Amino acid sequence: MTEVRATLHPGETLTLRIDSLVAGGEGLARVDGRVVFVPGVMPGELVEASVLTVQKHHARALVQRVLEASPERVAPPCSVFGRCGGCTWQYLSPAGQLAAKRELVREALERLGGLHGLDVAPVVGMDEPWAYRAKAHWALGRVDGRLRLGWYAPRSHDLVVPEACLIQADPLEEVRQVLEKALAPLGDALYDERTGRGWLRSAFARLAAGTGEVLVGVVGFSDEAPDGGAWVDRLRKALPCPATVVLNVHPEYGNKLLGSRTRVLYGTGRILERVGDLEFVLSATSFFQVNPRQTAVLFAILRELAGLTGQERVLDAYCGTGALGLAVAAGAREVLGIEVVSSAVSDARDNARRNGVAHASYCEGTVEGLLPELVASGWRPDVVLLDPPRKGLESSVIATLAEVRPRRIVYTSCEPATLARDLAAFVAAGWRVDAVRPLDMFPQTAHVETVVRLEG
Repeated sequence: MTEVRATLHPGETLTLRIDSLVAGGEGLARVDGRVVFVPGVMPGELVEASVLTVQKHHARALVQRVLEASPERVAPPCSVFGRCGGCTWQYLSPAGQLAAKRELVREALERLGGLHGLDVAPVVGMDEPWAYRAKAHWALGRVDGRLRLGWYAPRSHDLVVPEACLIQADPLEEVRQVLEKALAPLGDALYDERTGRGWLRSAFARLAAGTGEVLVGVVGFSDEAPDGGAWVDRLRKALPCPATVVLNVHPEYGNKLLGSRTRVLYGTGRILERVGDLEFVLSATSFFQVNPRQTAVLFAILRELAGLTGQERVLDAYCGTGALGLAVAAGAREVLGIEVVSSAVSDARDNARRNGVAHASYCEGTVEGLLPELVASGWRPDVVLLDPPRKGLESSVIATLAEVRPRRIVYTSCEPATLARDLAAFVAAGWRVDAVRPLDMFPQTAHVETVVRLEG
């Protein structure tokens, strides 16, 4: 049952049967040939929804009532669910989330990549899919005249402050409360994007779950805080765990989260994380997975799919702090990492030394820029690990790998749409998709990590 209308108008109420889920986790329904995207639903559900916006070929609508619910629908446990922009899938049972994420991956591979008939493995979930997130970036605002740390509501700058974030690791909630008090005297110095005035932009923290260390940071418009840095003394005296404090200097106008320069104000500016028998030093701007428990599972999947024998040269592209390459290094003859973020390259080199991996080295630069130079110099990888940003691979990277012809590629992606696009290009260049292994790195959200093995 799908309501048919010749035209749609914002504010109009529709009765919709949800056909499927699409990338990003929204539901898809159809009205008179036009696609309607609806968040907060499951396939098969019948909902009453209000039209939000109308474009030429699609519209968006918000659920007003669920008329026929999926058996996987549950009551969201968070008091600010729906107002906070974070956990979009708390209304789904754990089993329902895993099934939906598997379908998202399959749908993207087929519809966007034209890759039909692939065996998409069941999504590897967590026994306890809560309190897993080891990194937080908080928005700042005034609530009842008081400076508060929280998150923005979807499509707005309305600050939402939960009693406690259910997906955030417990120590980070303590840090949020301490940081809120330490920054309270700076409430009059809040940055305003509209006017470009103010100093205090946002705050963040990263927890090393394996050691309990925490990196705490503030994003400021300039090097000097209005209170002369007194907030740092207040903070470090109150922090409940071993910590380091940094200031990220972000003098540019706009809503970009971080600037290009970070100052260490207290401690070393880095924390030590342990995953299994590996150790990693992490800086403020270096990439590392936000779910430590599932990172250990990811490492195991990588070792299995890489299938190393001890004789291979491994290229770790977009290597960040070197985590993926070091996870498989015991089975490799050589590991070479490429990373554009300078602090991450420094961390990766330290991590290789810390873990006794003498046969790992790292180059600073873009993959699309450095990989052709390596190839021109005669260096050839046998196995390639890819973990690009959400936007996926540049076409030149795929072209260079097609020229080099490594025996195996293991591609880790957090975005099914760009993964599907890139896999289609690899298949067109002669590779075969041999394994598709989704992993639930982000429970309670529509995001899914996928590891794919390509054989040359």
